This record gives sequence, C-alpha cells and structure tokens, in this order.
Amino acid sequence: MKITYIANSIIPSRAANSIHVMKMTNAMQILGHEVELIVPNRSRDIELGVNNIFDFYNVDPIKIKYMPWFKFPGILYIYSFMTACYVKFRGVKFVYSRDFYPALFCAFFGIDVIMEFHRKPIFAKGIKGEIILKFYKLSNLKGIVVISQALKDIFVKSGFNEDKIKVAHDASDAPLENQTPYPLEGEVKVGYVGHLYKGRGIENIIYLAERNAHLNFHIAGGTDRDISYWKSKCTDLINLHFHGFIPPSLTDSFRNSCDVLLAPYQKGLTIWAGGSDTSSFMSPLKIFEYMAAGKVIICSDLPVLREVLNDQNALLVTPTQMEEWNSALRRAISNKKLANELSVRAKMDFKKKYSWKARAHEITSLFSL
Repeated sequence: MKITYIANSIIPSRAANSIHVMKMTNAMQILGHEVELIVPNRSRDIELGVNNIFDFYNVDPIKIKYMPWFKFPGILYIYSFMTACYVKFRGVKFVYSRDFYPALFCAFFGIDVIMEFHRKPIFAKGIKGEIILKFYKLSNLKGIVVISQALKDIFVKSGFNEDKIKVAHDASDAPLENQTPYPLEGEVKVGYVGHLYKGRGIENIIYLAERNAHLNFHIAGGTDRDISYWKSKCTDLINLHFHGFIPPSLTDSFRNSCDVLLAPYQKGLTIWAGGSDTSSFMSPLKIFEYMAAGKVIICSDLPVLREVLNDQNALLVTPTQMEEWNSALRRAISNKKLANELSVRAKMDFKKKYSWKARAHEITSLFSL
C-alpha cells in the first residue's frame, strides 16, 4: 500500500515526536508499505551536526518531502492547504497524519485519512469550529488513533464515536545485539534518559543521589540551559553525571549499560513544545524503551502508566514521596531475584505488545475498514 505520512515534526531534532515519526515510518516500510513522510522545512530549528538523518535515528532510508514553511501570520493554514494540494495532485489515496490541519484539508479533498492524537481533541468557535466538527464526521476519516485508554475516554466524553477510536500506545525497537557498552562510571549504574524540564522528576534523582553515595547516577538528555540549571542545584554530588544530549542511535547502548532505569514523572508534565499538563493521558516513549532494554524500571505510579506497567514488570511508587523512591531503589539493588523477575517480565511484555512493527500493523489495518 502507498501511504503518505504527514507530521509537524522537526527532522532532525531532539524532540520525542521526531523519533516517534521516524520509527513509525520505518516500521510501515518494514511491513512492505511504500511511504512518503511529509514534514515542514524548518531548517532554522533542526539539530545541527547531523550528517546522516537515518543514522541519527537508526532507521532505514526514508523518502522525506520537506514542505516550505515560513514564519508569518496564517502560515499554519497556508502550509496545510499547500500540503493537501501536494498530496492530492500526487494521486495519494491514504494519509496517516499527526498534523491536524493538513489532515483536515486532505479529508475534504476526498482522501482517506487516519488521524493520530497525542493531545485532547481540537475544537474551536464559529465557522472554524463548524469546519472541524464536519471533519470529525467525514466518512473518509477512517479512524482516530490515540496513545492511551485515558485519552480515548476523553474523546468519547467529548462526543466521538467510540468504535472509530483505536488505542495504540507508543512503542520501541528491540535493542541491537552485541552493542558496544556506553562508557558509564561506577559499579552500579542508575540511569535516566529524557528531557529535564518541568514534570520530569529530576528532583527525585538528585534526592536519590544524595542518599546513595555508593551508586552512580547517569542522566542523558536535556538542553544546555536545563543541564546548567540542575548542575547548579547539586554541585557537591560527584556520583551524579550529566551526559547531555545523546543521539537516538546511541541511547540503546546507554540504557543497556545501566542496572536500573528511572522514570520519575510528575503531575504537571509538559512536552517538548510546552503547553498543558499531559500526565493524565500520556504514553511516554521512555517507558517502552526501558522495557525493551530488559532492566529494572522504577516509575511513578500514575493511573495512565498502569495501562502498560504493573507490579509484575516495574516498581511503581508515588511520584512525590521521596523516601518511597529511595526504598524502591534499594530493593532493586539488593534483591537480585526481584530485579531479574521484573526485568524479564518487562522485556517479555514489550516483545508481545509494544514493538513499532506491531503498532504500525494495527494502525495501517484501519485503512481496510
């Protein structure tokens, strides 16, 4: 099947959404589909120093169409219309989109669309709102994909047809075998991979490092500004190491070199671009990448994360109860039997449900409905 995948991601960039988009495109290609990815040409915002985009994301070569993007009022709608025209004139029959307004124009042009949401449904007032509601009711909007059951519940309460909504949690690739270990200091290594902004729980990691001088804590990710901020909060901690941004192609090696992986999400969590709290309906890539690594996971016990994690594949603790985190970490280090059971079950659950290939298969099957 020929599929056009539309996203508003900056390629290449550090944003998790860009990893998600590239991995999904790659998975569709592995399934045998012919895929063209369309993204805005935002060259001023891309990650510098990337010589090969596909090596950066550790994916096969992908056909990418960069559509013109300019910064002026109304560009969102002009860009969306131009993208839909490009798709229509190429004779595309199937569009999979993470970009709302290009998907809307494509659907009005008679193209079959599957729309993926990582946030609450978009509504508006006046004529714009009427157009959006009409889009939601079009027969060629073949399906809506959401990243958690919690987000689906929000859509259903907002008036959407439950049968039209597919829950597809995020996913991961299986780590490559025989990887070169990432050079991490310490006999016992506790790791975190991700951003360092509001809601990520970096305070929890600092707390743990202060009380476990015999362990080494390794943080991968974050902007220079965020790293400087957190370093200023813990200048005396010699067992806490900030590694800065690591390309997606190397994060598997980092995770595999750790003994325990932390995901201290907090309420009030925001995503790369900022905005509203997503902690009640999120599906973080980090969780699935941790599961794939087959390491002990200590994670915040948030209701939406229990859609994937449970007491058999992770240690789940109250986000803000620091001593619970400390107790969980010490259990993970001292109880080898428990650590092995949790890590084995996490990897098993990943293999059964949460590969990119399995996710792509579920979603592309919606086009045949």
